[in-house]
Amino acid sequence: MARHPFAWAFTAVALVAPALFAALPPQRQEQLKENATHIITGEVGAVERNTRLRSPTMADYVYTIQITLAGVEKGEGIAAKQMVKVQTWEPSLRPRGWVGPQGQNDIPRTGQQVRAYLSRTAEGAFDLLTPNGWELMKPQPATRASTQPTTQPDATPQGVRGRVLKLTGNFMPGPGPRGGNMQPLAVPVHIFKGALKPFAGPAKESPAFLATTQADAQGQYTVALPPGEYTVIAEIDGKLYLNIQQGDGSWATVHVKPDQWLTWDIRDTSGAAF
Repeated sequence: MARHPFAWAFTAVALVAPALFAALPPQRQEQLKENATHIITGEVGAVERNTRLRSPTMADYVYTIQITLAGVEKGEGIAAKQMVKVQTWEPSLRPRGWVGPQGQNDIPRTGQQVRAYLSRTAEGAFDLLTPNGWELMKPQPATRASTQPTTQPDATPQGVRGRVLKLTGNFMPGPGPRGGNMQPLAVPVHIFKGALKPFAGPAKESPAFLATTQADAQGQYTVALPPGEYTVIAEIDGKLYLNIQQGDGSWATVHVKPDQWLTWDIRDTSGAAF
């Protein structure tokens, strides 16, 4: 029996879709060199972050990164000592269960000496290749990892950083008016060792408590950590808060790997509709 043409089309889409929307694997060195229109080296200056709302349930952090050039290894139209603005992105808000491109794995920090692999757009702007479009020029010397967290990012080559945000209004998909809003929260962020069952606080009552850092006026926080599993939660209105739990009822955890910075955003969704 002949299959309806639509059935064939549906089957093709079903087979192709996972490949289209899966997270991108890191590019190999030879791929970066081939795919880049420009390869530059230099020092990272100002790093500006803005939020781009794609839909009521999808938002990105868009970064504009200033790099003062030390050299140009590939490409034309830019000169050494010139300041170049480079853009990249990472997810800020995604619906539960969403799988897809994750943007830049890690974001360069002010003062770092980097090699950047760029793609020049039709408008003349520069984008970092994703998901690993840059590398440190001078790797930090290996040191024995501390067993204690610190808010100084250079003390340990890995850790957790992100934002604390309060979501209010209508984030529901579909037709109808939408008034979703994301507001940064300058609140304490607590770090615990391993998995932890929810409790109201105070944080220091838990034997798993390690440290507390403070999110700034933009809701941003950074904490350097040795490799391992951690629970990272916010304290909002005097109570510990994280709206993601594992199957056993414990709060969701983060897994810090050597020489990698993990982005972990904490969103208070108690006042939002999805």
